[in-house]
Amino acid sequence: MANWGNGSILEHKTKNKSGFKLKWRDQKGKQHVKIVYISKAEARLELRKILSQVDKGEFVTSKRDSFSDFAITFLKMNRGKWAASTYQANVSTLTENGGGIVQYLGDKPMQKITSKMIIDILDNWIIQDKVPTARLRYSYLNYFFNEAVKLEIINKNPMLNIPKPRPNKPDKKALTPKEWLNFYSVIDDDMCKTFFRLMTIGGFRRSEMCGFTLGDINHSDKSISSKRGYSVVKGQGVYGDTKNHAQANMPLDEDTFNLLEDHVSKISLLALRFDKPLTKDDPLFPNLSVSKVPDRWKPINPDTWSKWFKKYAQKSGLDNTWTIHELRHTMVSLMVQDMNLDPLVVSKRVRHADVGFTLNQYAHLFSGAQKEASEEIGKLLK
Repeated sequence: MANWGNGSILEHKTKNKSGFKLKWRDQKGKQHVKIVYISKAEARLELRKILSQVDKGEFVTSKRDSFSDFAITFLKMNRGKWAASTYQANVSTLTENGGGIVQYLGDKPMQKITSKMIIDILDNWIIQDKVPTARLRYSYLNYFFNEAVKLEIINKNPMLNIPKPRPNKPDKKALTPKEWLNFYSVIDDDMCKTFFRLMTIGGFRRSEMCGFTLGDINHSDKSISSKRGYSVVKGQGVYGDTKNHAQANMPLDEDTFNLLEDHVSKISLLALRFDKPLTKDDPLFPNLSVSKVPDRWKPINPDTWSKWFKKYAQKSGLDNTWTIHELRHTMVSLMVQDMNLDPLVVSKRVRHADVGFTLNQYAHLFSGAQKEASEEIGKLLK
């Protein structure tokens, strides 16, 4: 037997071949064994790699490791990679009984989780008419098992041949120019007017809007930089990365920029009343309803903006199915149908990861452009 750090290498022979048995203990003191049919030098390198991963808390190799065991390692691996809201969503999905997964898979050895088990879990949401939940959990689980394959926890992703549940929701809705003007005309608060116009013009997500600070305004070229998102996780406000890690400097039209400057002037005057000098790190849309102003204001909760949108939307005659995110869809609709802009321009403005995703998400808007293209080609080949 040869010792190597906290592990050991023993010769291992069968009738037909010879190799080595690697033995080591994980951070919990649990012993692991792996048999390899390679040279002794290669066996030493393999054990060295395993011990390094154990030291970093990254290694889970026993086929007896359960779903919950690997979930802990998986979350550690991605803690610094994901936005706070995405990390918390994965924690809820993979570790909490209410997520609809742990109670079925928690104690199951990773190697013994089958495609049928996953199908049954997804079907449970589908029959409850919770297809969006099923689609989201599908994405989380697929990435989870792919990472397990990479780390050699399992040999094959059990979701490999399971199709992603299809959405049953209709095409994205967007306000017409007339509907948007009606909506905007009923807004009776100056901060709300600035927020909803900027959100529509820039196609920003609500987390990006709440993540804006005073330092993000570029007065020289009349633009605003999207650098972060803001969300509230379990009652705590958290700044994080933007979706797709996409940062952008968005040029603004004259009217929107003037509205933005007026808004900044108003909150600056209010801050002076509280003897609170503003800094570039203060939120652009702060919660002014606090009785005692702290050293730094906090952004308004994104859910509050959603409620205010609902209030003004219904006041303007829209039904209660409209959501704040449809202001973003409205901007895309205007760019495609009213301005006939190139899909690449649209994709860059809404900060999608690639133009293919934009085309897939807004295929119904681009269908008119396809008809127009066919007619033009027909004229050329007549």
